Amino acid sequence: MRTFPMPSPAEVVKIYKLSARKKLSQNFLFDTNLCERFVALADPFVTDGFVCEVGPGPGSLTRTILTKKPQRLVVVEKDERFLPALKLMRGRASPGVMRIVWGDVLKYKMETAFTGIAFPRPWEVKPHTSLIGNLPFNISTPLVVELLRSIAHRNGIFEYGRTHLVLAFQKEVGERLLAPVAHQRRSRLSVLAQTYTSISDHFIIKGSAFVPPPKVDAAVLRIVPLEVPRLDVPFDDLSMIVRVLFSFRRKMIKRAVRQMFRGDRKLADLFFRKADVPESLRPQEITLEEWGRLCKTYMSMKQYATGIVNFEQEPVNPYFDGGEYGFHRKIAGADRFVEGEDCEDAEGAEAEDENEEEDYPQRHSSFDTTDRIIRPL
Repeated sequence: MRTFPMPSPAEVVKIYKLSARKKLSQNFLFDTNLCERFVALADPFVTDGFVCEVGPGPGSLTRTILTKKPQRLVVVEKDERFLPALKLMRGRASPGVMRIVWGDVLKYKMETAFTGIAFPRPWEVKPHTSLIGNLPFNISTPLVVELLRSIAHRNGIFEYGRTHLVLAFQKEVGERLLAPVAHQRRSRLSVLAQTYTSISDHFIIKGSAFVPPPKVDAAVLRIVPLEVPRLDVPFDDLSMIVRVLFSFRRKMIKRAVRQMFRGDRKLADLFFRKADVPESLRPQEITLEEWGRLCKTYMSMKQYATGIVNFEQEPVNPYFDGGEYGFHRKIAGADRFVEGEDCEDAEGAEAEDENEEEDYPQRHSSFDTTDRIIRPL
């Protein structure tokens, strides 16, 4: 691969008169050392591997990835203003290495990223693909949920094998991904992520390192799909029962279950007896093993859970983990794609009740109700 004298990402922003768009949650990272640390977490899967980058923007991480000499780098960018800068970078890289996809990553068919050049590897074999991204804060939760669904079904980018993820999140989202049982950050996202992946926290990027600086810090995590999920249940059923119970996160789970059965206490009592889970628990207190039993019981009694339709309506609050679909529609922007010159079309290829009394779980003495991070990331 050729080395290429070219403007830095910060200079690119000035040359093309680019500015961050608040509605797209754009924050640029120009610090070369931070970019090096970020991409280093994906090694050794970047060098001579296949990399997909989400939201490259002016190309800070892109430039660093190219120095690692991947076989193919696919960048997916929604904001057409960055296309000239990305094309410039592609022109200075070795021929055929970099591919630009213009569109929304939530609609991009990731299984097409390396068609014809990368071939599927068995799940237990060392992967040769990685997904990297400094995620806009407004798509981090829905994108992660979709990635977890793809891991469970082994489709999308995971058709190529056990693709490793290195992603930057709003620190609060990182805390939710890592939150242990009985922690106040425990959420639907925690349960799903910890069922299908192993997550390691690496470092914090201070908000002041971004341009413009957000009011919150970012956490960089490495997410590795497990060879065997911790629960042997279908993803969609697990996702639904977790959504139902976390819809009343400060209340005992019996409240949500009774609503699921439209107030039928006999069915609710039978549900808890079959699952062998106390009805007095709060959702944050439930272990993964208990979630597995709850999910299997839900599957066996699904035909009686006529109240489930009350939970299928997506919540209004975009920070609630239960609503990836409604959130998609809100943040996806334009539904149509226009294929740009030399670019590919991505599409072608509880809100809690504030009046309720706060009631924290008592099952685990380690539960901490203070607002603090889980541990230094």
